[in-house]
Amino acid sequence: MKKLIVGILLVFVLAMNAQADLVLYMDFEQIIDYGGGIYVVPDQSGYGNHGMLEAGFPGSSTALPSQTPSVNGSQALLFGYDGGVPGAGWNDVAVAYSSELGNVGQMWSMAFWARQDDNGPEWSGNYPRIISCPNYEIELGAEGDPASYFWPWMADPAWGDPASWDMTMANNPYQSWFHMVLTYDGTTFIQYINGTPVFGNNQMGPFVESTWTDPDSDWSDIDGLGTPTPLRIGTQAWINQRYLVGALDDVAIWGNCYLDADTVADLYNGVVTPLTAPCIPEPMTLSLLALGGAALLRRRK
Repeated sequence: MKKLIVGILLVFVLAMNAQADLVLYMDFEQIIDYGGGIYVVPDQSGYGNHGMLEAGFPGSSTALPSQTPSVNGSQALLFGYDGGVPGAGWNDVAVAYSSELGNVGQMWSMAFWARQDDNGPEWSGNYPRIISCPNYEIELGAEGDPASYFWPWMADPAWGDPASWDMTMANNPYQSWFHMVLTYDGTTFIQYINGTPVFGNNQMGPFVESTWTDPDSDWSDIDGLGTPTPLRIGTQAWINQRYLVGALDDVAIWGNCYLDADTVADLYNGVVTPLTAPCIPEPMTLSLLALGGAALLRRRK
């Protein structure tokens, strides 16, 4: 009986801990050409949240988007360019429906390298989105309003209240590479730029997650992949505007865990990568791990 209890407990612990993890990581080193204008960016996290690239100009046929050198000599993905002209094209990464990406839990972190080359092209709708899904968005500043934003769909209270999740963050650097990390440890939200905390707020209530919209709703299959409401990278989730003009690299999301300040600095400095960065799990996961360890010790006596 004890063996059965220990076994069930360990399975439960492992199941919980599997979700406290890196759930999306796109390094943009590889673009897979499936033919017929279908290009896919692999997700390196192991969760299979691969993204289909849409590229070209709105309404045109798809074309292979350009890669560009990143800050560390690797490859980044170029957004919003056509023939070398900024603001003349667009492309975005549409990621299929995934509960790990939409429902990141009460502790989470998001990170990316970005270069914003144009902050207000007419067709982009301004405020380019880096990550956008039914639960949350990360948007960069636009001309006349250079501050970045974190904007959840279900924010309550609404924007402008100190307790709101619709929050204005610090400005991002313009026309140069920068590294941004957003973390939430269940109490405090922190924005880091280039490894340094630049904005914090501990007045919000718990992060409120929406549920993914019904597959039969107007949000259904907007990515053409036969999946409801994807998370998108480089544009807004539900409309073909608000595109980034610039470049992205190492886009990563951690769910049910968060990165501490030391890890954020190490990530910026290249000491760790999203694949090796330690992520602090939610207390429930830690408690289950402790219980599992205690059960094993008792078993050995």
